[in-house]
Amino acid sequence: MKTFHSHLTASAIALLSALGLSPAWAETAQPGTYKIDPDHTSVHFTVGHLGTSELVGRFNQIEGDFTLAPGGESRVEVRIATASVDTNHQKRDDHLRSPDFFNAKQFPEMKFTSRKVRFNDGEPQRIEGELSLHGKTRPVSLNV
Repeated sequence: MKTFHSHLTASAIALLSALGLSPAWAETAQPGTYKIDPDHTSVHFTVGHLGTSELVGRFNQIEGDFTLAPGGESRVEVRIATASVDTNHQKRDDHLRSPDFFNAKQFPEMKFTSRKVRFNDGEPQRIEGELSLHGKTRPVSLNV
């Protein structure tokens, strides 16, 4: 399995920059299965606060893999430890881990699993899949 280094953004729930590869990387990428390198990958999010500011945070523990197969069956799976939420404020992070939000003890992981990766001219354009969070799974479509 190959290793892939990336920074993922929450706007694609973190994953799909993994397939939304940079143009330079996409030109040299070989079809195959890649492991997402947790030491060089981060999941960031931004949440609006009362319309006046934005809170920026991240999850520090991520793992997963993806298969790049233009014209074949590409897939993505990403797992994120909910207890690894980090907003640079311990009291807020503890609250986010509580049953009020992520309930990290009962639901230690959120997971995205793709069902279909759509390509245009060999480049990934849209990923359709399911996001499991807080004991519920919902369909999610992400533009890459």
